[in-house]
Amino acid sequence: MKRHSAQQISRQIRCGDSQPGVLSNLFGLTMYIYGGIVDNSIRRSNRGGVPGSIVATRNQAICIATYDGRGVWITHIRPLKRKLDKAICPKVPAVVGLLDLELLDASKIEQLHWNLPEDWSLTLTSTFQEVWISFADCGEFKTAYLYFDFYNGAMSTQQCAHLIEAMDCILSAHSNQSANQSSCSHGWLLFQKW
Repeated sequence: MKRHSAQQISRQIRCGDSQPGVLSNLFGLTMYIYGGIVDNSIRRSNRGGVPGSIVATRNQAICIATYDGRGVWITHIRPLKRKLDKAICPKVPAVVGLLDLELLDASKIEQLHWNLPEDWSLTLTSTFQEVWISFADCGEFKTAYLYFDFYNGAMSTQQCAHLIEAMDCILSAHSNQSANQSSCSHGWLLFQKW
């Protein structure tokens, strides 16, 4: 993180993203890390920090500052198997794993939390975003597309809650549109895994 660009780090992490992962001692403890999504908005948001430091959290992932003024999102971690362990440790969301290992505390997570756009739109810059909505006009109808990109396609309870919040946003947009029209309109909600 201190010598490589965000793009180089992302490429290394994504090359080993399945098993076993990329071995790192970034947090002072050797572990496997996963994810590797480049964030180009760190520079513009004045969130830049010392390369290698955690500058943001979102959806149980952490963003690490890189020397080129960008960031890399680490979505999951996995501690090394110790000699006493019967099986390898599972991959867990980065925030959960770092809390369990006492390398991060809850107050720091809250302090570093970084929200996405309230309207659930796709951000214009590259960042870690699991759920987003886009609307398309199809003549007199409006179509809502709900996209989700969860690690390995698995959903946690919290991720399901994010999907429900996004659907509520779509319904409220549809309700507002219907209230402004004299005739009833219909639309389709399309789900798509990115």
